Amino acid sequence: MSCVASREYKVILQANQFTDRAAGVDRFWLVVRNLAEGLGLKVTGELSELVKREVVFLDTPEHDLLDTGYIVRRRVELKAGKPARTKVMLKYRSPDRYIAWGADVSTPTLKGETKFEEDIVPPFRSQFSHSTSAVVESANWTTIGDLATNFPGVDSLELSASKPLTVVNQFVAKEFVQRGAIIDFGKQDAEVALTAWYVDPDRQKQPSVVEFSFAYGEDAENFSARSALRAKKLFDGLQALTDWYDPKAITKTQFAYQFSG
Repeated sequence: MSCVASREYKVILQANQFTDRAAGVDRFWLVVRNLAEGLGLKVTGELSELVKREVVFLDTPEHDLLDTGYIVRRRVELKAGKPARTKVMLKYRSPDRYIAWGADVSTPTLKGETKFEEDIVPPFRSQFSHSTSAVVESANWTTIGDLATNFPGVDSLELSASKPLTVVNQFVAKEFVQRGAIIDFGKQDAEVALTAWYVDPDRQKQPSVVEFSFAYGEDAENFSARSALRAKKLFDGLQALTDWYDPKAITKTQFAYQFSG
């Protein structure tokens, strides 16, 4: 079995703190920086790098993929408001790392990058993901057969090749990602990101979902206990920020699948 290449810690924040997104990011990052430094961690950089994207999920009308642990995501990076790069990803998720690793997410047709990762969500729950992503000219797949041509592992679901594959709830997330900061846990350095999702950023007073995350990686799963303990202390501290952390919020994926227009 392959080693876990990275560990990503995620919390959902109170969206009403980001009515002015730039100001909200600055205020929250100051709180996080003070929290991290209070734990003896070195923090460098700011959340000054902004990436804009459009994100959709693809599934059958009955959500067969999600119900069996799979996610298909298409993400388009925007430059000057225009599509610049399209990336498609097939991911399988499970709380059992062996089941996650056993999922076939390979592609014979695309130049893909395969990852095996651990996501950590509050209060401290691990979810393992096995995924392959690839930059494509387009991913206008309309049937399960189109998906299986590129990711034949989904044939194991025994879905009809002609079954429709559509954008989940016709929801297109307008995604703003701010990054550029690093938190040093000792042996591992974590990259930090704050992600805001909008349905219509020009009309909304606040984002639909705001996620804060930090992630670190290591070859051969050589994570140190000391770094992991420091990361957990920061993660616990984030959940104690009652003015910012939203314990009742849903995740980005859940928002897309529950969206009703």
